[in-house]
Amino acid sequence: MSLSFCVIFQNFKSLLTEGGARKKFPTAFPSLKAINLTRIGFSNGVMLSFALETIRHFSNLQTLEITGIMHHICFDPVPVSIPILEVEYNMMELRSVVFNDFKGSENEVYLLKYFLACSLSLKKIVIHPDWSPALGEQFKLAKKFLKLHRASPIAEIHFD
Repeated sequence: MSLSFCVIFQNFKSLLTEGGARKKFPTAFPSLKAINLTRIGFSNGVMLSFALETIRHFSNLQTLEITGIMHHICFDPVPVSIPILEVEYNMMELRSVVFNDFKGSENEVYLLKYFLACSLSLKKIVIHPDWSPALGEQFKLAKKFLKLHRASPIAEIHFD
């Protein structure tokens, strides 16, 4: 299943709040095993929180592909890097995660941290950066990622 996240987010964000109060997220696809989320504005903290809430509620999700968008394409009029809120850690069945157009932002690293911490069955995360990182930059990111806690003893992170 492939979803354009800007459209999904615009259409459904009103379903999660009512008069400023948070509503329970609907679980409509309990048997969903794979999803491709496209057009995610990683600089939009609200959109990213919604994406994480969506992913967390697909309890049997095994394969996830995430593709970001350019800041000026997203509907958020003032894209600001806002760390997404701390959420409770739900264990997930993720086995494979692919990040396309990875920029290394704080929000993207938070998602990586969450997936590593909550996925006992995770085998690998593949990162496709939106730039060609120099050797020093690759080393810096690798060092940062090695410090992240992993629930799965076999989880690997690949830069392509």
